[in-house]
Amino acid sequence: MNEFWHDLEIKLRAMEAEEEYDLFAIGYVIPQVALAEKEAAENLSAEQAKEVLLRYIQRSIDQDNISDADRHLIEEVLTSAL
Repeated sequence: MNEFWHDLEIKLRAMEAEEEYDLFAIGYVIPQVALAEKEAAENLSAEQAKEVLLRYIQRSIDQDNISDADRHLIEEVLTSAL
């Protein structure tokens, strides 16, 4: 597992436990990380992995027709985690 994905998942789990962020948003992002990692090529730099993740989540948000309010909450989680 690339260190980026591992570290990000640990951070998101800690954020989830702290309950400072919207639980829907964190609950949406955590599985997206695992799915984006599967789609990503191996040996990506952290910056490349971040771009893959952001594109993957944006595509998922669009496909899932997430409301603007929930999009904002998801973006807050991502900004804090990244």
